[in-house]
Formats: sequence, structure tokens, C-alpha cells
Amino acid sequence: MKRRVFAGAAMSLLLAAMLVPAATSAADPQRFGSVNVKRAHPGLKDALSFQNGNRSVNVAVQLSGQPVTVQQGLLEASGTTMTTGRKQAIRRTLGNRQRVTAVRLRGLGAKIQYSYTDVFNGFRITVKAKQIARIGRLPNVQAVLTVPRHTLDNTNTVRYLGADTTWGQTGKTGKGVTIAIIDTGINYYHYDFAGKGNAAWKADDPTKREKGTFPTRKVVGGWDFVGDSYDADTQPVPHPDPDPLDCKAKDAESVQHGTHVAGTAAGTGVTASGKTYTGSYKSNTLADTDFRIGPGVAPQARLLAYRVFGCSGSTDVV
Repeated sequence: MKRRVFAGAAMSLLLAAMLVPAATSAADPQRFGSVNVKRAHPGLKDALSFQNGNRSVNVAVQLSGQPVTVQQGLLEASGTTMTTGRKQAIRRTLGNRQRVTAVRLRGLGAKIQYSYTDVFNGFRITVKAKQIARIGRLPNVQAVLTVPRHTLDNTNTVRYLGADTTWGQTGKTGKGVTIAIIDTGINYYHYDFAGKGNAAWKADDPTKREKGTFPTRKVVGGWDFVGDSYDADTQPVPHPDPDPLDCKAKDAESVQHGTHVAGTAAGTGVTASGKTYTGSYKSNTLADTDFRIGPGVAPQARLLAYRVFGCSGSTDVV
């Protein structure tokens, strides 16, 4: 039961994203939370109060200037489409300004992990806690933001959501849609994703993308950003690799969580005989078929697997 709540929340968020006009989405671009650095943000101030000033912390640095999607949303709200060339020009302008700030950040001992121009204008950095106040006073810096940490939760049912009724009434089963799962990875060998089964899964090297094993027709792409040993609290150094296979350790705290989420979102279903379900998806499918694992909300959607959790613990690589 634990695996199903997250899917309900995730589908609600996806639905909300589809229903909100572009201009409205663009008007609220804050991914990390709003902070006025001229007055210390309470969340950041409290977090840093428990830190040794010489301890490294992860923060996001927001720069002045609207990111690409905000400018695009405002333009489209006025009835004009933003061209690819215009987007590239905005990225160049933001990038040029970022380079100046990047030099100043490195001068304060900061390590720049990522830079952003499209949804967020700024950086994610690692820096000693005692430097945060100085970073907030740098020219072009608009805000210094806490980086959120996420924990796992997922519980709900296709029948509870009424997805099977929707299949029957509308014929919409996810066909033509691709869903990105940002989690512990996906066991794309599982029969719930039309995979090759347990023996092939056991033989897989999860640090390599072997020829012919990934991507698959169901899980069409992805990446492992962290590796098995990563944990934001105890082992915060990521070891990325190109294979987003879910953790294989049997005693792992988060083992197969991403696989559960992916199955809830878009699993094909597994029959009582242990095989991939290949039938149709209608209002009576759940009632008429003996499933070992029920289909997901959008069982004919394709999947992308982005792994941001190790085998246990939390993440701040979202």
C-alpha cells in the first residue's frame, strides 16, 4: 500500500501543470523557495545556525534577470511565440552575466555544481557556511536559497483514482505520453515494464549501459546521477553513471522504490502467471483479469528513469 500515495500526488501535480496557463506558471518560477538575502531568510538562517562555519553546505544562488521560461511565458501571454533563436540569445545573455558572478563565487571558495538558465537563473553551489552572508551581498545576486531534501512516500490505487473508469470512458491510457520518474531508478527488466525478467536483471552491471539492454521500448531513456552509495546525509558525493537501474541490494532502505512509482504511473501490469499483461485497458480490465501486479494509471505511457537516490537515505540532487 505504501507505494500508491505518491502516484496520486504525482498525477495531481501533472494534471495541475497541464491545466495552469503558461503565463501563470512562468510568473511563479521559484524552484527552491523565495529568499530576500538582504534580510536573512528564516529557513536558511536557522539551518546555518546549527552549522560549523567551516562546514560545507549546498545552496542555490539566484541571480538577477528572468530565466528563459519566465520570459517565454510572458511573451506567450501576449500572444507571441518565442523562437528558438530568441531562447538561445537569452541563454547567452544570462550565461555571460553568470560567468562574472561565477568568478566571484569561486573567489569565496565556492564549488559550482550546476548552472541554470531555463527555469531558474543561477547556480547550485557547495560553499563553507560562513561565506553565505558575503555571497548574498555580491552584485547580481538576488537570493541565496536552501536546497530542499526529499524523502520517499508513495501510496494509492488505480481503482481509487478512478483511472480504469477513465480508460473505458475516454480511451486515454497514456499512449503517446512520456513520463519522467525522478526517484531511485527503474528496474526495466521487470515484467511490469515488458522487461526480460529476473535472470537478466541479476546479470546486469548497474554501473554500465550494456548494449541491447537499455533503453527499452517501455523505459526509453534516463540517467543515474548518484550511484548506489550516495546519501545526502552520510555519503554526499555522487558517482553518476549512464545506467538508471534501480538499486539491487536486498537490504537497501530505498530498494525498488522508483520501480514502484514507475509501476504506479505507467506499469503494464503483471498477470497471475507472472507474465507481462498485453491485453486492452478498459473499465472492466481490473475486474476481468487476475493480476499479480495491477496496471499503472497510464499503462501505455513510456517512461524515462532519472535516478537521484542511492540505495538508502535522502537526496539533494533533485
